[in-house]
Amino acid sequence: MKLYRQLRERNPNANLVMHMHNAFEPELPDNNAKIIVPSQFLKAFYEERLPAADVSIVPNGFCAETYKRNPQDNLRQQLNIAEDATVLLYAGRISPDKGILLLLQAFKKLRTLRSNIKLVVVAILMQAVREKKQSIKRKYWMPQKGLALIALWQVDNLLTRCITSII
Repeated sequence: MKLYRQLRERNPNANLVMHMHNAFEPELPDNNAKIIVPSQFLKAFYEERLPAADVSIVPNGFCAETYKRNPQDNLRQQLNIAEDATVLLYAGRISPDKGILLLLQAFKKLRTLRSNIKLVVVAILMQAVREKKQSIKRKYWMPQKGLALIALWQVDNLLTRCITSII
């Protein structure tokens, strides 16, 4: 948003397009802005706040090859997850703004309703969040209760093993 404001100040008549990935409100772009978002949720968010804005959805792309199942893939075995277990996957940054603590709390409640459900958390950890990860791990680490915390490099075809992915 800061870059947008700087560009707008230097070029007040320039045709600018904002590519927004978050519901970001503190300093919304110009009311008549052109905004690209990846979801219907964000489209509705910006249309409500900027009625004159031109908001379009451009979904995030992905490589279909990544999602093909590999018969030799034994990730369930490596993670000690039964074949009939429901696997939920969170892939992303371990950060409070990504809602990881809320996810872990919700998963803990969900486990009281369904014992055969597993949550796999895949993350690239930066030094700044290593301490937070240790805190999360101490509080929520439950391999016997269905939670696995693993590094991104450990999984090649993990997404193909999940019924639901939270990304």
